Amino acid sequence: MSAGSNAQPEMPRAGKALPSARADIALGLFVAALAALLFALTFSWSASAGIFPRIVAGLLCALGLANAVQGLRRLGEEGQAQFLPQPLGFLKIWLSIPAYFAGVILIGFPLATVLVTIGLSALFGFRRWPVALLAGTVFVALILLVFTGLFDRPLPNGLLLAPWLK
Repeated sequence: MSAGSNAQPEMPRAGKALPSARADIALGLFVAALAALLFALTFSWSASAGIFPRIVAGLLCALGLANAVQGLRRLGEEGQAQFLPQPLGFLKIWLSIPAYFAGVILIGFPLATVLVTIGLSALFGFRRWPVALLAGTVFVALILLVFTGLFDRPLPNGLLLAPWLK
């Protein structure tokens, strides 16, 4: 780089490859499309029930598009990682999503969320169970506080636990 150049010096990356621009584009477009679909579905709900999901879906769509644009801007860069470097990790995540939804339906949001926090931590090698349990519990407590305390919207108790929680 010459003394009069405006280019920023490259930061050393300690041997790590740059994230895949193609993965950023694919993920960003997928998230944006899913969020747009969810946004459209909320119009079948009442105005009061649909406003918060519309805000979240709209923001998620914007962030997905921003991620795709960022990937497009980096398409020609050298040293990028493979598109899908760890297919097993990808599969673990995608299988955990329907399992989590089934858990929310059967055992309720609080317990399913704590269990998925611990389970995903274990799947990806994090072995400090008390920390994962604490993180899941604090997250659930904050979500419950916001939704039941501020928004007055109950979260699912689950089909199996609902009779005991009434």
